[in-house]
Amino acid sequence: SDVCSSDLTARDITSSTTITAGSTNGGMCAVDSNTPPITHCRISSINFKGKEFLTVDSAAGPVRLYVSGNVSASGQAGIIHNAGSNTNPSPGNLGIFGNPLSTDPSCMANADCYSQTVTLAGVSKPAKAANLFAFFPDARVGINGGAQGAVTCDGNGECGGGDIYGAVWTKKWDGSNSNNAQLVVPRNMADILLTNYGTQFAISVRDYVGLGVNSWRGFQ
Repeated sequence: SDVCSSDLTARDITSSTTITAGSTNGGMCAVDSNTPPITHCRISSINFKGKEFLTVDSAAGPVRLYVSGNVSASGQAGIIHNAGSNTNPSPGNLGIFGNPLSTDPSCMANADCYSQTVTLAGVSKPAKAANLFAFFPDARVGINGGAQGAVTCDGNGECGGGDIYGAVWTKKWDGSNSNNAQLVVPRNMADILLTNYGTQFAISVRDYVGLGVNSWRGFQ
């Protein structure tokens, strides 16, 4: 990337906010020279509740959010990812990245040692899963569930709906505060990760979440 993080002003998101690809979004984002251009945004923390939404429009290119603090979504708050009029864009076009894995040997091997806590959610009104890829190698991540209807699958085994549509890689999976949170992984998610993020995100098992894997480190 030709974007320097020092050029960006990290921002706390504490109320409904829209991030638009191709824009500086008030100085917290920069656009690189890739084709299509990728919009990179620095975020200190995300904390919203009630009916507050983080809306990301990736019509002009992929968006990547780099979050250094905690992420909290409670109530009916959640993430909306659209691409202009397309309300079901590829989850590869919205990546949310957390802190790198600690280099402290005593912490690396301890699942209860992490630097971030993250709660992700789609939205309930209108019912919409959050299409995204979340990569939090030094965090505890869960879902604020119950916002969406049941997952539906077609005859080819391709499913939709749920709270999160995409993939979540994290150090510790914390489940959900609801008994019906649903993470739906597209059948081609491995291809999506390889195409959007390169070989370091390539994996050899297609149905990795379905197999019960709870640590991205198992594939490194």
